[in-house]
Order: sequence, then C-alpha cells, then structure tokens
Amino acid sequence: MAEITEVTSPVTNVPPNSVPANTAPGGALGKDEFLQLLMEQMKNQDPLDPMKSTDTIAQLAQFSSLEQMKNLNATFEGFRKEDALVQSMLLKGNTVQATLVGGESVEGEVESVVWGSDGMTLTINGTSYPMSGLTSLSLAEAPSSI
Repeated sequence: MAEITEVTSPVTNVPPNSVPANTAPGGALGKDEFLQLLMEQMKNQDPLDPMKSTDTIAQLAQFSSLEQMKNLNATFEGFRKEDALVQSMLLKGNTVQATLVGGESVEGEVESVVWGSDGMTLTINGTSYPMSGLTSLSLAEAPSSI
C-alpha cells in the first residue's frame, strides 16, 4: 500500500480565492479540487526552493490510486445491488421465516422486495423489514401433502 508523504516545500502566498467557495473545511476533496490545489501549489512555490518533481509524482500517483479505488468501490456496489435484486426475484411470492435483530420471529409471504439507501428491504405481511435488521432468513417449509 502506498504511503502518504508530506510535501516538504511550504506553499506561500496562496490567493484566498484558490479554493472553490462550495468546498467546506474538512470536506471531501475531489479530483477537480485536488488538481486545482496542485496547480496553485506549483504556481506559488518558492522559486529558490521549488517542489521536487518526485513529490509531485508521488502525490499524483496517490491520487490516481485513490480514484481507482473509488471506481472499484462503485463497481462492487453495482454488483451487490444486482445480486440482491436477482436473489429478491427468487424470494418474492415465497413464504419465509425471518428472525429480527431483537429476536422476534416473523413468518409470511414476501410481497415485495425493494432496493433503497439501506440496501434490500423485504415486505412481509404488509410490514417492511430491511435485510440489515434480520439475523436469519429461510424459506418456510411447505406442509407435506399425503
């Protein structure tokens, strides 16, 4: 894993308007803000003690790695959603037994399955249950007919 290094050349005389107004202190730093800060850093560096090219390359490499991890995370989130939706198609219309985090048991037909900000939510007997709030879920055994 790449180690984050600190730039040894201090940046001086950075114009007050160099950071976009919509960027909150301590907020997320996107690629546009990063590149803008890097350009300001290069413009305002001390000519007698310029920033080393290796420091610049290291910062760009770290940012590139971070961007790739972010893209990979978005891809995995898409796979997770697709997988949950496929599995939900198999659950809909089936009778299930679920145990909630608090220990309560619920049994009934899965009426609908929805993907939301909390992940997948099952509607059983008219009540919605987020999958994150279940400790177990299984298909109810069908009564045997003789």
